[in-house]
Amino acid sequence: MTLRHPVVDSAFPPGDGTLSGRLMLDVALGLDDTDDILDDLEELLEDGEFHEFYPDDKVPTVREVRTLLADVVAEHNRLVTETSPQRDAFFAALRALTERDVLASFSGTTLSDAVGDAFQLATELQDAGEEVRGFVFSHRQDLERLITDDHLTVGFGSVADDDAEAAAIGALALDAFTRAGLDATWDGDVDHRIEIRGLRWAAPFDG
Repeated sequence: MTLRHPVVDSAFPPGDGTLSGRLMLDVALGLDDTDDILDDLEELLEDGEFHEFYPDDKVPTVREVRTLLADVVAEHNRLVTETSPQRDAFFAALRALTERDVLASFSGTTLSDAVGDAFQLATELQDAGEEVRGFVFSHRQDLERLITDDHLTVGFGSVADDDAEAAAIGALALDAFTRAGLDATWDGDVDHRIEIRGLRWAAPFDG
């Protein structure tokens, strides 16, 4: 059974088609604080590109955007009063991977961007003297789907850019997710990502 996120049936259903839906996605993800969310929208308004993304919405003022965001946060936190155990388990697995010199990245909006950003972060940390063996990643669209679904795909790779080492990183990640109590599977192919099901991504927004 799919673990539906509480905000799916909220006064502001999450989705890309409307400003309120976009704001609820951002709030439910919890990766950006209110300043970052507002900065992006204010830039969209200043550039006159609002209707390219929200053609059915009236162009709001900055004040209206701030008010709407406050309403969305209030609705989200009315429905989400505590962090889900699945989300806690996911981050516990990431902490365990960090102890094995495997970092996590949630950058990029496409698969290629996410791989590139994760690899760049890993090499930058290496250059700074950190021990980094590899990385796991999910891009923004992967995470956004978690708000309406409970399924996450997690990619992985090695700094050495070697298939055998990448497979070892994949096995480490699968073990970490499984030990954390998550329903994670992987077919052993380095070109395929790890699948996690039953992951409700819910936590109060405090940004």
